[in-house]
Amino acid sequence: QRRKNEPFEKNRGQIIVGLQQGLGDGALLSGSYYRSQELDYLSNSFVGAFTQEMNDKNTTLSLRGQISSDWVGEVLENGDIPRLRKRSYNGSISLAQVLSANTVYDIGYDLVMHKGFLSDPYRQLRVFDAAGAYTLADELHPESRTRHAAATKLSQFIPPIKASIIGSYRYYFDSWKVKSHTAELKFNKYVLNDLVFGVNYRYYTQSGAYFYSDRYVGAQFTTTGLRTADYKLKPFSSNNFGLTLTYLLRGLAKSNPDLEFLQDSAVELVYFRYFNDLDFSADIIQASIK
Repeated sequence: QRRKNEPFEKNRGQIIVGLQQGLGDGALLSGSYYRSQELDYLSNSFVGAFTQEMNDKNTTLSLRGQISSDWVGEVLENGDIPRLRKRSYNGSISLAQVLSANTVYDIGYDLVMHKGFLSDPYRQLRVFDAAGAYTLADELHPESRTRHAAATKLSQFIPPIKASIIGSYRYYFDSWKVKSHTAELKFNKYVLNDLVFGVNYRYYTQSGAYFYSDRYVGAQFTTTGLRTADYKLKPFSSNNFGLTLTYLLRGLAKSNPDLEFLQDSAVELVYFRYFNDLDFSADIIQASIK
């Protein structure tokens, strides 16, 4: 709105530097640094991870920690960009267990803590008075948030039809009283020796934050009253349906020694259809080389 008659352009650059070190006996230690910068947002993150294979490599334990320090900015009408601090601390643990030659089970837990400015400086909402008139106010979120998530997944390969079924479930809750359930089912099938067709469906549903309201009424919501214009803090449900086509380059690498470096590479095409009960939908098409 502030510059609606001007072309909108925004650039973001990022860099990731990492190092992995094998420790012997199936142990791997890694660390990385991440920096992302744009006109009104700066983020720095340090990530450490440890992985240990056990039980003849049938069990894998993974630990991961991350510390992020962000500066959240807002472009004002006069061109100034005041910035506020946001810090995040993330820890996770996961365990993968081979149950049989064709079955793998995964379980994991994540803990995330946010401190500082957790609102969006550009989001505004209407605050009404008793007569029905309204004024615009910036959203105001609490200055801390603790988030928990537990997930489980079962992967089953079916040799007679050269296909796999993967089912997963994730439960989430946080200190803002948001709770969510995510269930996903994937089916992958070899249609040729190096060509895999996949289909998946995901259902998601969540409750709203304790301070979310469809309508904020009262002068307190123009000052210190917590308020939000973030649709992700509303109660809603969503559906995601996807199709995937993956071409494995291992056959090409095997037949041509000069292309042996492509042994573990693949080309992937993905289509997703997303829709929710907030009157929002999207078609997503993605192509990638892994």
